[in-house]
Amino acid sequence: MRQTSDTIGAQAVILAHHQDDQIESVLLRLARSGKLTSVRGLLPERTVSGLRLLRPLLTISKQTLRNYAATHHVPFDEDESNQDTALCVIICDRR
Repeated sequence: MRQTSDTIGAQAVILAHHQDDQIESVLLRLARSGKLTSVRGLLPERTVSGLRLLRPLLTISKQTLRNYAATHHVPFDEDESNQDTALCVIICDRR
Protein backbone atom coordinates (compact mmCIF):
# COMPACT_ATOMS: atom_id res chain seq x y z
CA MET A 1 0.00 0.00 0.00
CA ARG A 2 2.80 2.39 0.86
CA GLN A 3 4.63 1.72 -2.39
CA THR A 4 1.52 2.29 -4.48
CA SER A 5 0.61 5.47 -2.63
CA ASP A 6 4.14 6.78 -3.16
CA THR A 7 4.03 5.88 -6.85
CA ILE A 8 0.80 7.79 -7.47
CA GLY A 9 1.58 10.59 -5.03
CA ALA A 10 -1.32 9.88 -2.68
CA GLN A 11 -1.30 11.66 0.66
CA ALA A 12 -4.01 9.40 2.08
CA VAL A 13 -5.63 6.03 1.49
CA ILE A 14 -9.33 5.45 2.03
CA LEU A 15 -10.05 1.99 3.43
CA ALA A 16 -13.37 0.18 3.18
CA HIS A 17 -13.56 -1.13 6.75
CA HIS A 18 -17.18 -1.01 7.89
CA GLN A 19 -19.19 -1.44 11.08
CA ASP A 20 -19.02 -5.26 10.94
CA ASP A 21 -15.21 -5.05 10.71
CA GLN A 22 -15.24 -2.73 13.72
CA ILE A 23 -17.24 -5.22 15.77
CA GLU A 24 -15.00 -8.09 14.67
CA SER A 25 -11.89 -6.12 15.60
CA VAL A 26 -13.19 -5.39 19.11
CA LEU A 27 -14.24 -9.00 19.70
CA LEU A 28 -10.93 -10.45 18.44
CA ARG A 29 -8.93 -8.04 20.60
CA LEU A 30 -11.05 -8.99 23.60
CA ALA A 31 -10.53 -12.69 22.84
CA ARG A 32 -6.77 -12.17 22.59
CA SER A 33 -6.35 -10.17 25.76
CA GLY A 34 -9.31 -11.14 27.91
CA LYS A 35 -9.27 -7.60 29.32
CA LEU A 36 -11.85 -4.94 28.57
CA THR A 37 -9.32 -2.22 29.35
CA SER A 38 -7.14 -3.23 26.39
CA VAL A 39 -9.96 -3.37 23.86
CA ARG A 40 -10.46 -0.65 21.29
CA GLY A 41 -11.85 -0.59 17.81
CA LEU A 42 -10.44 0.57 14.51
CA LEU A 43 -9.63 4.25 14.37
CA PRO A 44 -11.47 6.31 11.74
CA GLU A 45 -8.21 8.07 10.95
CA ARG A 46 -4.58 7.39 11.73
CA THR A 47 -1.18 8.06 10.21
CA VAL A 48 1.30 5.26 9.61
CA SER A 49 4.77 6.12 8.30
CA GLY A 50 3.52 9.49 7.13
CA LEU A 51 0.55 8.04 5.23
CA ARG A 52 -2.97 8.95 6.37
CA LEU A 53 -5.34 5.99 6.57
CA LEU A 54 -9.02 6.95 6.49
CA ARG A 55 -11.96 4.68 7.36
CA PRO A 56 -15.13 6.65 6.59
CA LEU A 57 -17.46 3.62 6.61
CA LEU A 58 -16.98 2.45 10.22
CA THR A 59 -20.52 3.48 11.19
CA ILE A 60 -22.19 1.73 8.23
CA SER A 61 -23.09 -1.96 8.30
CA LYS A 62 -21.90 -4.40 5.67
CA GLN A 63 -25.51 -5.16 4.70
CA THR A 64 -26.29 -1.46 4.20
CA LEU A 65 -23.27 -1.17 1.91
CA ARG A 66 -24.32 -4.29 -0.03
CA ASN A 67 -27.85 -2.94 -0.42
CA TYR A 68 -26.52 0.39 -1.69
CA ALA A 69 -24.22 -1.36 -4.16
CA ALA A 70 -27.07 -3.50 -5.48
CA THR A 71 -29.51 -0.59 -5.76
CA HIS A 72 -27.02 1.67 -7.52
CA HIS A 73 -25.26 -1.04 -9.56
CA VAL A 74 -21.93 -0.38 -7.89
CA PRO A 75 -19.48 -3.23 -8.50
CA PHE A 76 -17.47 -4.39 -5.51
CA ASP A 77 -15.05 -7.11 -4.53
CA GLU A 78 -14.99 -8.93 -1.25
CA ASP A 79 -11.71 -10.07 0.22
CA GLU A 80 -11.77 -13.87 0.25
CA SER A 81 -9.92 -13.88 3.57
CA ASN A 82 -13.14 -12.58 5.16
CA GLN A 83 -14.56 -16.09 4.78
CA ASP A 84 -11.60 -17.69 6.58
CA THR A 85 -12.50 -18.51 10.18
CA ALA A 86 -9.11 -20.06 10.97
CA LEU A 87 -7.82 -16.91 12.71
CA CYS A 88 -10.74 -16.86 15.11
CA VAL A 89 -10.37 -20.58 15.81
CA ILE A 90 -6.67 -20.14 16.59
CA ILE A 91 -7.32 -17.20 18.90
CA CYS A 92 -10.21 -18.90 20.65
CA ASP A 93 -8.23 -22.13 21.10
CA ARG A 94 -5.45 -20.20 22.84
CA ARG A 95 -7.85 -18.94 25.50
